[in-house]
Amino acid sequence: MSSTESLEIARRLTDAFVRSDYRAAIDLMAPDIVHSAPCVPPGVPKVMHGHAEVEPVLKMFFSQVVKTYSYEELELHPTDDPELVVGRGKSKIILRSGRAYSNEYAYFFRVRGGKIKEFTEFFDTTRAAEAFAGVV
Repeated sequence: MSSTESLEIARRLTDAFVRSDYRAAIDLMAPDIVHSAPCVPPGVPKVMHGHAEVEPVLKMFFSQVVKTYSYEELELHPTDDPELVVGRGKSKIILRSGRAYSNEYAYFFRVRGGKIKEFTEFFDTTRAAEAFAGVV
């Protein structure tokens, strides 16, 4: 798999987020995906393994929590490792509660065999906790 192909798959995942299309997102992920968010607050899983753990969380987030999801800024970049794509972004989200939420992210995607094998995201957990208080 080339760096260009890995970059395209990572872009397709972020596009699925913008469309709130959790099924398209899952289809881009390997069945044994490892999704990590190392900085989440206590009580939230820092790592999810496989479709069985990731899909219900994405489904809930995009069907019950998020009304609109977009990026004010998004940059994705290939690396010398053809499987690794890195990125940064700034989201602009409106929750179903009407509350606005924005955060900044650092992303790491590992693409293998045409699927996202690992997806790691770092973000400001204080902003997330404030926005989602009482919502999730």
